[in-house]
Amino acid sequence: VKSSLELGKKLGIRVIATNDVHFLERDDDDSHDVLLALSTGAKMSDTKRMIYTGEEWFKSEEDMRRLFAENPELIDNTLEVADRIEEYKLDSDPIMPKFDIPASFGTEEGTKEKYDEPTLTDMYPPGRVDKLGGYDKVIRIQFEAEYLASLVWAGAKRRWGEELSDEIKERVQFELDTIRTMGFPGYFLIVHDYIRAAREECGVWVGPGRGSAAGSAVAYALGITNVDPIKYDLLFERFLNPDRISMPDIDVDFDDDGRGEVLRWVTEKYGAEKVAHIITYGTMATKMALKDVARVQKLPLDRANYLCKLIPDKLPDKKLN
Repeated sequence: VKSSLELGKKLGIRVIATNDVHFLERDDDDSHDVLLALSTGAKMSDTKRMIYTGEEWFKSEEDMRRLFAENPELIDNTLEVADRIEEYKLDSDPIMPKFDIPASFGTEEGTKEKYDEPTLTDMYPPGRVDKLGGYDKVIRIQFEAEYLASLVWAGAKRRWGEELSDEIKERVQFELDTIRTMGFPGYFLIVHDYIRAAREECGVWVGPGRGSAAGSAVAYALGITNVDPIKYDLLFERFLNPDRISMPDIDVDFDDDGRGEVLRWVTEKYGAEKVAHIITYGTMATKMALKDVARVQKLPLDRANYLCKLIPDKLPDKKLN
């Protein structure tokens, strides 16, 4: 603290006070210590394992003021920073960056000249234009949908040959119509673009596709996936269902060495403010957690199994009084 204060005074920069937080309550220290041993593959008895100080709990303002009683201005500075943080909702609708469609294909204004509001409204299910954001928003969707269709039909011929069967035509058209009326053609254009860039510009290995996206003929035609859903009779409705509108989720696997290069490409194209990492929260099943704790505590296996058998597979329903 002293060196930070001296440096701040020398440079004319105010200093704040923070605390490294890894768990919420002071009493969570023991649980965090066990979890740390689990994540590092160590035993609790290992004296050389990673150990925290136990002070990494989420301290209140009062706790921090007691710790920095000799420098109360540090806490005041910290609170001033906190007051400047803009609040925002985490449950907002997805906001997609705009995909740049080549000028040689056309323009959004040109699409507006082709479709007046009544015509465009008739091209979508009842009430869908309003749900998608109104006429101007749907003009953009229609423009993206028409460009997407041009890419998909060209890709379909590469995948299935110049003479497409009626089955393939019907399947591809159905998927294109569904993607358009649900408002997601831009999403497919963006995913197709960065997968193309990964292969052609970055030289990164890309997985063949997995999950429900493998059931999309459009994704296959675009090269997003490499599994033929028609050959293997995979269902598109598991991926996108017009009766249950939700953002599509295409899982893409990149090789470990090239993943960072793809992220750099996407960030440079769309801007750092439009690219974010995600976090996944996981929970531990009761019996598995008990076995894990027993292992780091070096509890005999037979004892751990005995304790697990005491835990019912399904907890009884709570009775209401």
